[in-house]
Amino acid sequence: MTIEELFHDNKGREVHFLNSTGNLGDALIRYGAVTLFKRNLINFHDLFYPDKASGKTLFVVGGGAYCWPWHFMCERVNHYLDCFESIFILPSSFDLSHPGVKRFIKRLPEKVTVFCREKYSYAQVRRTSQHKNNIFLDSDMAFHVDYNPYKTKGRGVLVAFRGDLEKLNTKDIPSGDISDISSLGVYDRGMLDGYEYFLNRISSYEEIYTDRAHVAIASALLGKKITIYPNNYHKVQGIYEHSLSHYPNVCWKGSRTPDNASSSFSKIFRAAFSLLKYPAAIRYHANKYLAHATKSGVIAAILFVFHRIISTLLAKRTRRK
Repeated sequence: MTIEELFHDNKGREVHFLNSTGNLGDALIRYGAVTLFKRNLINFHDLFYPDKASGKTLFVVGGGAYCWPWHFMCERVNHYLDCFESIFILPSSFDLSHPGVKRFIKRLPEKVTVFCREKYSYAQVRRTSQHKNNIFLDSDMAFHVDYNPYKTKGRGVLVAFRGDLEKLNTKDIPSGDISDISSLGVYDRGMLDGYEYFLNRISSYEEIYTDRAHVAIASALLGKKITIYPNNYHKVQGIYEHSLSHYPNVCWKGSRTPDNASSSFSKIFRAAFSLLKYPAAIRYHANKYLAHATKSGVIAAILFVFHRIISTLLAKRTRRK
């Protein structure tokens, strides 16, 4: 089944649409879904966790919130499992080296259909899911947006790299107008129209360098000269290989192979050190890692010590301020 077929099969029906919170890239994903809802005359009701809702069909917005730094969509989907007869998770990336994400996929009931947006997630999810016939591969929802109204020639160079937990510390970043455009926060219902600013900003440039998935997708489809770098797991490389590699205006700069990505153990340490830049998130994520490691006494012990170190460093940092 393809995404086009899924929406066509629900033509004229009434559904609920579970939105995410996030950035302007997430707003573009949502706009792609809304485009297909309208094209197929689907009457959709926006749903934001933890709003109460129930019905026959739930569409879950696609995205990347099923990985080490961000995995909150596991909890949000689980919240509505008993509320709907059928649930469709739109094209997303999954990193099943995270124990919580792997457990989420393994426990999904047969009524849940999962779309992956690149082959690495697809392989992991199919390998783990108990309902392999419900796992499909299709491109990110941003590919269903009409980019023609936003196309302009543009001038100059935009350099848009991550500054959060998914960054890979790329060293050969070129010079240009530096802007982590996707990171502009849209953490609530105000995100719904953020895609317009996002597309107009990208369109104003002639050339773009980025490690952000939706800056890359939008740039490619707007006809810009775009150089794409990897993030710290398989998401960006997978999207490039599956959906962008055939565009003549797209260049891949990455060298890492997702199959040789860091182990879960090293990801814990990398993420924990990165969290020192994000004080509000430290205790939340550290506690999550501890909770997911209870099956291994050794890992739990290491994480406990590491959590104490982080807490101590945070306390010292707070006192210095």
